[in-house]
Amino acid sequence: MYSNDIFTSYWDRIIYCFHFFNVVFYLIYKAKLEIELSMLSYFVQTVSVSSKLTTISFMEKELKRLTKHLKPVLRYGFFFRIKSGSDVEVLVESLSAMFLLPFLSFQMVDKTFRQYQKDLIELCLLLGKLDANCGVLNFRQMNESLWCFPEFHEEPTVEVEHLIPPLIDYPIANSFECYKTVLITGSNASGKSTFIKSLAISCVLSQTLNMALATSFKLRRGLVMSSMGISDSISQGDSYFMSEIKSLKEMIQQVETGIFSYCFIDEILRGTNTIERIGASANTIKWLSQRNCLLFVATHGIELPHILSNYCQMIYFSENIKDDSFEFDYKLKYGINTKRNAIKLLELVDFPKEITDEAIEDIAQFEETHHWDNIE
Repeated sequence: MYSNDIFTSYWDRIIYCFHFFNVVFYLIYKAKLEIELSMLSYFVQTVSVSSKLTTISFMEKELKRLTKHLKPVLRYGFFFRIKSGSDVEVLVESLSAMFLLPFLSFQMVDKTFRQYQKDLIELCLLLGKLDANCGVLNFRQMNESLWCFPEFHEEPTVEVEHLIPPLIDYPIANSFECYKTVLITGSNASGKSTFIKSLAISCVLSQTLNMALATSFKLRRGLVMSSMGISDSISQGDSYFMSEIKSLKEMIQQVETGIFSYCFIDEILRGTNTIERIGASANTIKWLSQRNCLLFVATHGIELPHILSNYCQMIYFSENIKDDSFEFDYKLKYGINTKRNAIKLLELVDFPKEITDEAIEDIAQFEETHHWDNIE
């Protein structure tokens, strides 16, 4: 009897030491483990969802093949769940610490994923494609009257009927045909940037998702490049102008390959002084116009349309002033915009009258003499 008590006590101590070691080990490595579990949990959920999607007839065979060796990880899915913080969670946490269950589960799941890594990657790509297709189908069904199938031809032209910008509740449609470089002018907030972005988006969608945001969209297949939304970069040590010219340089290098391209530029070289901006912009547009690309440039500048009249097709957007406010119709017009609204905008936001009145006088004097006088 005495010897049995010693034997029992001996094994009790071993078990206590074993659990104590497990708890200490768990507490020390818990934070790192939770990060690892969190990362693997996405893959476990992917396998779980894929198993449920095998009911879809056209994907059944492929999904069953890819999940055949991955499904065993679902046995350990409990430890990859999102924790609720309930009272039961305290008990689960205690058992996890005593028996190192999360560590054991992690090892088994990690081993399986590493062994069948190719199947896991292929499964993720398949689900990603399915998700993307569902998104496209959903957009098409919700906006049946806002898109069309594009038509492709070999001519370097674009023919558009009722092009609209995405993500706008009440979009204004525009129709046009372009057969060479297009220079888009217009007042501030008149719709230049929105139009050029809408066209670029539909050029991309036409060649990727076989849809365009218009009632008719005809184009040639080609690369789509843009220089829009430029900003400076403190981390790379680039000023705004350096970021601009780097973006344009990439565009030029791509065009030099000879592959037909669509190039979209919003406010070309606005990060430098007026004289050099006009000279460099005009000759950059001229150079691109003579290459195998279709170029679209939006600008506030009033000089470029006159300098480039032999190279560009001119379109513009404008506005009307009514009751001391602007009314924009966002309708495309052919020709060159002759209106300016910057000073009027300053007046509408209550800039000091002294500033706006003297600005108007100085501008009028410059237009008459073609030089700026010293301000007194």
